[in-house]
Amino acid sequence: MPDSVPRRHAGPSSLLAAVFLLAAAAGVVVAAAPADAPGWIATRGTEFVDAKGQPVILRGCNLGNWLLLEMWMLAIDEDVFPDQHSFEANLTTRFGEAEKDRLMELYRANWITPRDFELVRSFDFTVVRLPFNHRLVEDPAAPGTCREAGLAWLDRALAMAEAAGLHLILDMHGVPGGQSLDHPTGRVGQNRLWSDPDCVRRTASLWQAIAQRYRDCPAVAGYDLINEPFSDMKTDVRPQLKPIFEAIYRAIREVDDRHIVFAPAPLWGGHGFYGDPHEQGWTNVAFTEHHYPGLFGSPATRETHAAFIHRTLPAKQAELEAVNTPLLVGEWNPIFERLGGGDLARRYVDEYARRGWAATIWSYKLLHREGGVIDDNWYLVSNARPLELPDFQTADVAAIAAFFRSLATMEYVVDEPLRQALTRETAVPVQLPAMEPVAEPTAPSPRSP
Repeated sequence: MPDSVPRRHAGPSSLLAAVFLLAAAAGVVVAAAPADAPGWIATRGTEFVDAKGQPVILRGCNLGNWLLLEMWMLAIDEDVFPDQHSFEANLTTRFGEAEKDRLMELYRANWITPRDFELVRSFDFTVVRLPFNHRLVEDPAAPGTCREAGLAWLDRALAMAEAAGLHLILDMHGVPGGQSLDHPTGRVGQNRLWSDPDCVRRTASLWQAIAQRYRDCPAVAGYDLINEPFSDMKTDVRPQLKPIFEAIYRAIREVDDRHIVFAPAPLWGGHGFYGDPHEQGWTNVAFTEHHYPGLFGSPATRETHAAFIHRTLPAKQAELEAVNTPLLVGEWNPIFERLGGGDLARRYVDEYARRGWAATIWSYKLLHREGGVIDDNWYLVSNARPLELPDFQTADVAAIAAFFRSLATMEYVVDEPLRQALTRETAVPVQLPAMEPVAEPTAPSPRSP
């Protein structure tokens, strides 16, 4: 299959990954990790460091569409199913709750497997960001508490990441009640985090339980508390976001004082409203935001990227240096081949790395109807052949289950030009217009494909 081309790094074998996977799924504590197992990561000033105090560059990708579905990434028309909630509701209506749960477990078991973590390593990546839906881990019978069956999927992801020598960032992509009206929360049109204190309580309680579970796991690099807290894309949520963050932070610190906690940026205004984390008494805190210049309303031009690289990034660096705090660019992707494609992506990787920032590209994998590598894609790997997708509104249980099982062995195609651009020893320069830096940063663009 195409993903068998030579790789610069060959992570631990699939067998070893499977051993860790099965042990974690069974609740077994594994006494000996692989020799290159990831160690503890902490913040120091504006950089991330290992247990010896040496700077660490965290570069990687998101494992999107695994533990929270975004229907466009599964080649499903969002006019039919706009979000995971509607997709699961359809399965429940047609087959019943128990059968829906069985099908979703099949999907999760096959969307990402050890071969995917090995492929991630082949891009010279060191970290994966794991988006998950709070509905996966929360017990519906006891809101605010976690259910073991849901946490087992985080265990599984951690086991595979650790076996591949990768750090893992846990990202609650959809929080109780919803943090924006957009589909990446798992349910469109739901935005109650900002108006219902119980949603804040549940979010903090879930994070505390997660932190309690992983408090002694060095392969977990940190906790990304709230993905894209954008509300209705119009309201300034900064006055609410700081106390919400602090409530979750305090809940985590009651049980875990060692892992990094990432403070998210709202749609506008950067991180300045938090103040200096050190003056707030917050320890091991980093900021996080998403960068999509040339998308979602900003023009897809070299001038846009030049302005972002020469103006926005230095201004952001100055903002971080003023409060002595590092940054995770949790999502980014320049997308367009005509603007530089993989070589422009490499430029961003290098820009982030030289500032000591962590960065995870969106996204590792998605499926599309045509198959193969297409221009202007959002993925590192995809289906090599045209996709035979069942009609989820009419297909029977057996057909849907067979499709979900096929995901684990589906022939992949790797975006090889992107992989080569990201792994070659010397970057290929991308010519961008020269621009003088300006003092003020511009707002990062949201993601809403």
